[in-house]
Amino acid sequence: MNWDVFITCAVTGAGATVGKSPHVPVTAEQIATWAIDAARAGAAVVHIHVRDPETGAGSGDTGLYAQAVERIGVSGAYMVGATERLDHVRTVMPEICTLDCGTMNFASGGV
Repeated sequence: MNWDVFITCAVTGAGATVGKSPHVPVTAEQIATWAIDAARAGAAVVHIHVRDPETGAGSGDTGLYAQAVERIGVSGAYMVGATERLDHVRTVMPEICTLDCGTMNFASGGV
């Protein structure tokens, strides 16, 4: 049995997490800082969702992903159409990233 541990960290959470905690990073710089801190704490992979820096709402803006990737070298996926879901990956071409090809349904008020 393999007892090695592989730690991943989702620093922004998924869905509308900004309104649930004042500690959720919003800007690309904040996301990068939290991701780097997570790596220093032992995370091997950091999963991110970029946010509109003005509203904190989830965004699929490839420019925001590029800003974060320039700082931390990882990427995440935003729930949009199949083609648009890969735009930031094609643009940034990270060394490693995750992609969930299925649907994800988050209950209202869930974590």
